[in-house]
Amino acid sequence: MLNQNIEGYQLSPVQRRLWLLAGMDATEAYLVSATVRLQGSLDKHILQKAANAVVQRHEALRTRFCVLPGMALAVQVIDENSRVEIEHTRAEEPAPERSIAVGDSMPQLRSSPPGLQLRLVELDARNHILEATASALQSDAKSLKVIVEEMAQIYQCIEAESSAAPGPALQYADISQWLNELAEAKEATIGRKHWTSTGLRIAESLISIEECGAFERNKTETLPVTVTAGLSEHLILGESGGRWRTSEFVLTAWVVLLHKLGYGSSCMTMSLDGRSDQRLSTVVGPLTRYLPLTIQPGREQSFLAVMERMKTSCARAAKWQDCFVWELLQFREDDQTLRHFPFAFDYSVSASGQFGHDLSFSITELNGCTDQIGMRLSCFEYKGQLKLKLTWLSHLHSRQEADTIAEALATCLADAIERPGVPIRELNLVDASSAAKLIRNNQDVVIDFASCHFVHRQFSEQAATDPQAPAVVSGLQSLTYGELERRSNQLARYLQEQGVGPEVCVGLCMERGVEVIIGLLGILK
Repeated sequence: MLNQNIEGYQLSPVQRRLWLLAGMDATEAYLVSATVRLQGSLDKHILQKAANAVVQRHEALRTRFCVLPGMALAVQVIDENSRVEIEHTRAEEPAPERSIAVGDSMPQLRSSPPGLQLRLVELDARNHILEATASALQSDAKSLKVIVEEMAQIYQCIEAESSAAPGPALQYADISQWLNELAEAKEATIGRKHWTSTGLRIAESLISIEECGAFERNKTETLPVTVTAGLSEHLILGESGGRWRTSEFVLTAWVVLLHKLGYGSSCMTMSLDGRSDQRLSTVVGPLTRYLPLTIQPGREQSFLAVMERMKTSCARAAKWQDCFVWELLQFREDDQTLRHFPFAFDYSVSASGQFGHDLSFSITELNGCTDQIGMRLSCFEYKGQLKLKLTWLSHLHSRQEADTIAEALATCLADAIERPGVPIRELNLVDASSAAKLIRNNQDVVIDFASCHFVHRQFSEQAATDPQAPAVVSGLQSLTYGELERRSNQLARYLQEQGVGPEVCVGLCMERGVEVIIGLLGILK
């Protein structure tokens, strides 16, 4: 309880992170959304009643955030009288002006987020689309599924004039208090040590948010990853046959792909919904967190072997997920720098059922990211098909880079399904048709090497001409021509001091990255 006649509750660890990101004008960390297909005879009046009944059931959907004098963080304040009004429109009409749209930044977040927003689009008399959007401070993707399912239950009760309804709801403010107590509790010491040691291993992979301007931070792009119906079917059949879990297979392919493309030193994170306890399964509120996985696949390991290691890492993260707070990943206790993860993965499955005796529903799309991520792969399973999508920060990754990653991921997935037992170094990232096209396009190219200088001399000439131009990029590391020239010269001088000269062999053994290029140039020089 707080003074000044405000009955407020402390922010949860997830909300604190979101609040700080909002202060940095971050982008994805604001909204979650769901698209629901309604088929059958719809009573809009009953739908409105059901929506307000759900809002009344869950305090998180009626929460305001107030900043008291002298405090940097807000407190949660429950509004007893909040309601939601469903917007109505027809498919042929332009969408009405919304106060906020998915992906927009939210400066008003520091006073009061928009709460649950619902829009009903009429396709025809028996087909409608219901769009649900909520602030990530009040909800997560799992919460939206709970909201839709409870609306369906209440709709049926009202339609049938039945008193049966969902049981009492656990309130997010109580869960928030428990999570804050757990962050200091003695019984969570082992969990906190796990995340502290994880932080030491991944420290160099974390990206400082302050390193780029606010405008750059706000720019994100998305790209669907083309996955054939046959590939989706093979993956899901593999799960039903007990060979693997689809989510673990796609996550492993994502990790293997990034490793093969040279992002091997960057950590991977996955979203966990914070509801491992069955009693929390119907809680509405932001419980989902992105948690780091500590795994570096070996080139000689098979895909199945990497997936087994991935399964162990995921299980460890799930075990200690309630103990995770971002502060445990900080370099030093006094380090206040905001950082974010370079890569992430999230996986969700559609829900379907009945709203009424002649009204079915199915969730066709689910979006929501509760943190700032450099590049994220989202996988949504809907009616036996997988929908994959890349979302990235455009100041970290280009569209061309994302196109390459998307195509390589589809090829890597297909090859891993066909040959899960081969070493990952043998998995293809370019399909046969693309490889043939590359060969055709370059088969007539002729270069006169007789007139060329040694490659290291050509490099030095280019470095002198344009020292600020990017010379090498590997994952999130990059060097300009000037930086690469300076560091390779330093290595060359060191090698000379050790007695290295013409015709002397120098071995080079390291992971792919910018250091390999420094080493090659230094040896040649």
